Amino acid sequence: MPAEFNGYADFTRATFDWAIFQHTKFFGPVDFRSARFGVISDFSETTFADAAEFRGARFNGTTNLQCASFAATADFTGAQFIGSVDLWGAKFTDPIGFPHIESRS
Repeated sequence: MPAEFNGYADFTRATFDWAIFQHTKFFGPVDFRSARFGVISDFSETTFADAAEFRGARFNGTTNLQCASFAATADFTGAQFIGSVDLWGAKFTDPIGFPHIESRS
């Protein structure tokens, strides 16, 4: 059974070696500001029903957002993607912020 977060989920400045959020449902706002992601960041088929905040996050490995659903604002301002990023099938309903994004591979 996938994980569900019904209220505000705060992962600000968290550090993950392996972040597996596949099929997770975030019904409230989620905050990953300045979080650090290591080898794998898997948000495939994850539902973001409210605002998703990734400002200043650093993704050092493979980032998978395949078929993720963003029903509200998704803000990746200042995020860094060092490895590959897969957005195949991702759905963004509201504005998405990618200004000043940095990607290296």
